Amino acid sequence: MFDGMINDFFSGVNNNMTEIEKGLERLLISHIYAPVKLNERNNLMSDGDIKIKTEAEATKTALGMISSQIDTTMKGPYSTKVVETLKTKEKDYDAIV
Repeated sequence: MFDGMINDFFSGVNNNMTEIEKGLERLLISHIYAPVKLNERNNLMSDGDIKIKTEAEATKTALGMISSQIDTTMKGPYSTKVVETLKTKEKDYDAIV
């Protein structure tokens, strides 16, 4: 007689425990694991942005130096077109920087 009641009682406890475990897992995922992963992703993205801006700045500076060197060493319509093109490309990097 008591065996049936005891079994019913413990089977209900097991079901409630699994519901509690699932609820705790959901809370862990939504409040701990997900924010950590999102933070990691955002850090990677911001690090990439910083590296891209650094490289764009270096490229822009290099284009400016090349443009000024060509301007002093070359003469004629070819050199002016090359210098104009380099300055145009240098201005394109302003959007990135």
